[in-house]
Amino acid sequence: MAITPVWFLHSRTAFDYNLMVSFFAWFLYAYLRYRTDSARFLYPALLFGALTFYSYTPGQALMLAGGVALLILDLRYHWQQRRTALPAAVFLIALAAPYLRFRIEHPQDVLTQLRQLDSYWLHSLPISEKLSQFFSLYARSLSPAYWYLPHAEDLPRHSMDGFGHILWVTFPFALLGLVQTLRRMRSVAHRILLVALLVTPVGAAIVGLGVTRAMAFVIPAALLTGLGIEDVVQYAGRRLRPLAAHLVLFAILAAGSLGLLATALRNGPLWYRDYGMGGMQFGAQQIFSAAEEYLEANPDSRVLISANWANGTDVLLRFFFPDGAPVYQTSTNALLEERQELSDEPLLILTANEVDELRASPKVGELRTLGSIPYPDGSPGFYLLHMTYSAVADELFAQERAARLRPVVETITVDGERMTVEHPYFDSGGAEHLFDGDTYTFVRGFEANPLVLRLAFDLPRPLRALRLTTGSMDFSLVVRLYAAGEEEPVVSTATYEGLPPDPTVEMVFGDPPLAVARLEIEILHLNAGESAKIHVRELVLE
Repeated sequence: MAITPVWFLHSRTAFDYNLMVSFFAWFLYAYLRYRTDSARFLYPALLFGALTFYSYTPGQALMLAGGVALLILDLRYHWQQRRTALPAAVFLIALAAPYLRFRIEHPQDVLTQLRQLDSYWLHSLPISEKLSQFFSLYARSLSPAYWYLPHAEDLPRHSMDGFGHILWVTFPFALLGLVQTLRRMRSVAHRILLVALLVTPVGAAIVGLGVTRAMAFVIPAALLTGLGIEDVVQYAGRRLRPLAAHLVLFAILAAGSLGLLATALRNGPLWYRDYGMGGMQFGAQQIFSAAEEYLEANPDSRVLISANWANGTDVLLRFFFPDGAPVYQTSTNALLEERQELSDEPLLILTANEVDELRASPKVGELRTLGSIPYPDGSPGFYLLHMTYSAVADELFAQERAARLRPVVETITVDGERMTVEHPYFDSGGAEHLFDGDTYTFVRGFEANPLVLRLAFDLPRPLRALRLTTGSMDFSLVVRLYAAGEEEPVVSTATYEGLPPDPTVEMVFGDPPLAVARLEIEILHLNAGESAKIHVRELVLE
């Protein structure tokens, strides 16, 4: 494991897939002890299996597939150990209880995760094509070429440049160990190892191949390699003293581990030249150290730091600074979409690309550079600067705001009927997403509060009620129904507070017109001012 590049790289991070791999290793150990030593090891096996399941989403597929396989293959043994296995089944139910409760309270969570990951299982494809993609991804996840040869399939930060995910020189030993395992299938331990090897790619095959999703593969790969090395050492031990053979092996493995460390420290910063969001995400220590130095010299000032150079920059901010520190996140969109308060000359720390955007904008007056933070290859990374708005900035902001407040009119077809939808500017989604039957899609008003939707039907229709799914907020709802040729509406109102996340509410109209020609829906965010980004996920008219 210490000379496996992908594990060497990721074991130095705090990501959840490392927990999954570690717990999976302990699960295999405990289950092997259960099958070959003592039945009491079933309890730690179940515990570590549950920890594997809970630690990372692909671990759920891994443990489901592996658990079912081991249950069936070892069914006779489980029955022989029923005095232990039956109480252990109760323990397993207790371990599963938090997940069962979660699924009951959040039944759509699995589908939501698959949607976020754009799994092909949710695409409009024939089942045969979905199965074909699954087995194709599964086969690729087991491919020696994927694991042992350098490639660019994974993000740069998940690979060591010039290395495969596993050292290619160890492949002959892994192959030797696999041959030995297949030849000794009657052996319980070898059969369990083969099951572990075959179930590790399942999580990746459901969504898409990525080394983080399939990383549990390194555990059975390391064990197979160990079996192959053991054969070679035993062969060498016939010609050398066993102690000498083991010392040589230790020296080789230790040198390999130290060699990986030296290579990473010496060459790691220059492996890849994409240091931004899609690449190495360089700069946390440098940026926040610069912010700390500036605040020490200017204790009454603020620091605004770009949020667009790494994942989870809000978490990094909380790591480096206590709550309440005058350090905030910003972006060029925030600076250029609406005028920000910069009269106290806060320090801006922005990427070089963001600074280029500001320089190109007529809204920006002066950009005074105080310093810079280069990337490891010496190219410009971040700039420390003060910014002022130009003399025409207010006029430009006003023009853009007026343009956004002008109603947008769309004509769409819902259930075969045409309707016209008038709404304020959406910065995400379109009118068709209101009626697509999918609460994952949504429209988002850029700033209007209340958000007003005006719907007009080509053919007047009866309306009894509406169901509305919004983003998480307390809000009031006003619905005005207009009969054909009438100017006075029938009005229904309601206020909703303390709702669960992304709530769905239903409003039943008291005395609606027999045929509604148009209606107006007004959604007011109760805890925001005149400007708010109101999300509407779904609208159903009944």
